[in-house]
Amino acid sequence: MDNWTEESCQSAIKYFERAIDRDPGFAAAFAGLADAYIFLSRFYYRPANETFPKAKEAARKALALDANSAEAYTSLCSVATFYDWDWRTAETACLRAIELNPSYGPAHHIYSHYLVSTGRFPESLRESLRYLELDPLSPAAKTHLGMHYKMARQYDLAIEVLRGTVELAPNFPDAYGELASSFIGNGAYQEAIPPAQKAVMLTGRKGYLGVLGEAYAMAGRRSEATKILEEMRGVSRGRFVPAVNTLPVLIALGERDRAIEQLQRAFEEHDQLIPYLKDWGMFDPLRSDPRFQDLLRRMNFSP
Repeated sequence: MDNWTEESCQSAIKYFERAIDRDPGFAAAFAGLADAYIFLSRFYYRPANETFPKAKEAARKALALDANSAEAYTSLCSVATFYDWDWRTAETACLRAIELNPSYGPAHHIYSHYLVSTGRFPESLRESLRYLELDPLSPAAKTHLGMHYKMARQYDLAIEVLRGTVELAPNFPDAYGELASSFIGNGAYQEAIPPAQKAVMLTGRKGYLGVLGEAYAMAGRRSEATKILEEMRGVSRGRFVPAVNTLPVLIALGERDRAIEQLQRAFEEHDQLIPYLKDWGMFDPLRSDPRFQDLLRRMNFSP
């Protein structure tokens, strides 16, 4: 499962299901199954509306078998944060997971995502650093710290961390994608293009096209940004492509109405980036629009 590819997640699901068939009382297998379903949508291999209800069911079964499963509580925190937008349940579940196992890195990781979503950046930094402390060589943990700094609009710190991450893990696409996004946030649009291109290349043009298109648009290369939009539309005819993919490009091109339309679609899809509406700088050009403010209210966010 930790390979994060579609094939590895699907294989993990099969193995967890085999474990459950052999021992229906094995709580850890249900918790693992929940995470495998979550990963399928967190990395956009399957629609969230297809996988997250299954993840919630598996996590609840795990807790019914073992009320002290930190893994299951962490899975529930993921579901509450990224799918249900139930902020109270998300925090309660993550705090319980950390109480049960303070050394369980994923609990600190997901809790940090919750804290970023709700704009509690000092606490998010604490959890991000704890996650990295527990797994200091993990490119995912280092990338997450960079993402925290980006979301907190501390772009210089984000760039510093993420540059170090790509040196450590030169084939880890998420680090390049976050680095490109941080350059864009910092106004260094030309510098954003090479890491965005690298992220797209490493994912086989399945990921980070939106970031690359945004970088092109912000750098004034509008024709190349438009080509990225056309490419994403063409790909969407053959496989699942989330509505949110085109958002960065549309916003950067100043296409407010089309961006809001895609954002509303992403809301219906329960897209994994929607929890970051409250504070992510990328959405600043849309904040004054009443339709954007309505989405914040529907997600139980204050305007």
